[in-house]
Amino acid sequence: MNEDRGKMGCLKLLGGFLVLCIAIWVSRIITDPFHGEYDQYIQITAKQSVDVPYLRGKIVAVSPEWGLLAGPEKHRLQSALPADLQAHRPDDVGTAILLQSGHQSVGDCIYKNGPNAGQREGDAFRICYRVIIIDMSIRAIIHQQDLCGADPSATEKDSVCAGPDPLPQVLSYILSLPRK
Repeated sequence: MNEDRGKMGCLKLLGGFLVLCIAIWVSRIITDPFHGEYDQYIQITAKQSVDVPYLRGKIVAVSPEWGLLAGPEKHRLQSALPADLQAHRPDDVGTAILLQSGHQSVGDCIYKNGPNAGQREGDAFRICYRVIIIDMSIRAIIHQQDLCGADPSATEKDSVCAGPDPLPQVLSYILSLPRK
């Protein structure tokens, strides 16, 4: 009898876990209308030469590493766009902004405090993004721009090896583009 109770308890626990996993999966699909749609933006490789880069319609900002660039756990480029420029469904997208992350080494990162003060910790670097603008009406890359943040600050406490995130510069650049 005790063995049956143990099995029932285990089955209830397993069933509860399964229900929770399904609920999370369904919630993600409902709250992220771009779920499963990222590849259509990331896989575009055709290029179209234009004199002046531009924005067409509403924007979706995506990354090969993170998917949709919105929410507290990811870079918030999509959320930072003005409401009238944000695409909320794949059908809304006129321009896709593909953000590829990288960095540039700018020297050594030195421990500033503690028992290792003065010793090399690793490379100091600037955070950089390649901003790729895709006109979805022609399904082609029309422009790309590399933008990097500042060097790590020498006045930071402890060992800060990365400079500030250049997301504000990326947003300013995007908002400076003319609209079609």
